[in-house]
Amino acid sequence: MDTEVRARVHQVFAEQAAKHDFTQLLGKKNEMMQAVRDDVVPFFADRGIAVTTVGLLGGLRFENREIQRSIDDAVKASQLRVAAEAEREAQE
Repeated sequence: MDTEVRARVHQVFAEQAAKHDFTQLLGKKNEMMQAVRDDVVPFFADRGIAVTTVGLLGGLRFENREIQRSIDDAVKASQLRVAAEAEREAQE
């Protein structure tokens, strides 16, 4: 599992991620994971290994801390806008 299956999952996920612009990655996560499943499950079934579950643990995180901090800040700002809009609508 830790060598063959994980390596295959990483490979296919990286290939899928490379198809998308950086700003699209979070929105394409489910699509990319489905592509991983569509590759990994039959790949290992052909080798006599039943892979029953493939998931992304912890979501997408970027190794570059500045990039991750920028994304985190943008998500927080978006959440604050949504909350402010909901509060405004509730007051009306």
